Amino acid sequence: MKVIYLNEENMIALEPSCVALGFFDGMHLGHQKLIDEVLKVSKIKNLKKGLLTFDVHPKSYLLDSSFKYLMSLEDKIEFLEKLNFDYLFVLRFNHQLASKEPRQFIDEFIIKPKIKHVVCGFDFHFGKNGEGNFETLIQNEKNDYEVSVIKKQEYNHHKISSSYLKEALTNGDVELVEKLLGRYYCVGGKVIHGLKNGRKIGFPTVNIDANNYFLPKNGVYGVIIVIDGKRYLGMANLGYNPTFNVLTKVSLEVNIFDFDQDVYGKYVTVFFIKRIRYEKRFNSIDELINQLNQDRKQIKNEIQLINE
Repeated sequence: MKVIYLNEENMIALEPSCVALGFFDGMHLGHQKLIDEVLKVSKIKNLKKGLLTFDVHPKSYLLDSSFKYLMSLEDKIEFLEKLNFDYLFVLRFNHQLASKEPRQFIDEFIIKPKIKHVVCGFDFHFGKNGEGNFETLIQNEKNDYEVSVIKKQEYNHHKISSSYLKEALTNGDVELVEKLLGRYYCVGGKVIHGLKNGRKIGFPTVNIDANNYFLPKNGVYGVIIVIDGKRYLGMANLGYNPTFNVLTKVSLEVNIFDFDQDVYGKYVTVFFIKRIRYEKRFNSIDELINQLNQDRKQIKNEIQLINE
C-alpha cells in the first residue's frame, strides 16, 4: 500500500480509485461500513482501493488542544494493509488546508488525484469552517466522480462514533468497546523502565509508553499482549499505583503470565479483554498481594480460552 501526502507530493503515477473520506479514529463498525463500500465498489468498477484521512484531528489543530487518539496513523496503515488497500492518502492539517473552500478541496484532493468514486458518512464535513458535506460532494460530482453516502450506524439505539467509544473507555467498559469495534481495543508502545515495584512483590511487569492513546479508566484488566508476534495472557494495571503512592502520571503495566524475558525497548501491543476491577489503594502490601493473586486467578479462569 502506498502512503501519499496529498498536499506535499505530486500524483503523476496514481491510478483511478474509490476512496473513503474521514478521520477514522478507532476504525469502529461505522467506519467499517465505509470500508466495505470501498471494497464493493472498487471490485465492481475495477478501481484502486483507498482511504483519505488527516495526520492530526482537525479539532485538535484548530483549537490547539491535546488530543488522545484511539488509533495512530501506523495503526490505520496496518488495518488497511490487511485489507489489501492500494492507497492511504494523508492530508497534513494546517491553516492553509483549513481555509480552503469546499470546491477547492474537491478539485485538489478528489479530482486531481483521480478519485473516481467517493465514499463518506452522512455527517462528513470538509473545507473552510466545515462548510462542505455529502451534499456538496454530490452537487459537484458532475462527470468527475460518483458518491456513496453511508447512513448512521447504531448500537442499542446509540450512534456508533469515536465519541461513543471514548465514553465507554472512560467508564472502563472495554466489553462494550469490543462490540462497537468488532474486535478488542488495543494500544501500542515501547517497553520502558519503571520503578520495578511489581517485581519486588512477585508480580513483575512490563511498563508500556502508550500515553498518546486514549486509555480506559484506571483499573485492572485481563489483557492479551503481543510481543514479537506472539500472544501472551496477562494482567494490566492502569493508574497511579496508589498503594505505593509514588506516580504522578498514569502508568500502563502488564504482568505477563508464564513469561520471563527482557523486552525493554521492544514495541508491544496490548488488547483489553475484560475489566476486573477499578484501581484502589490498599492498606498494606500483603493486602495488595492477596488481591493480585485473586485478580490473576480470575483472569486465567475467564480469559484463558480467548488466548488459545
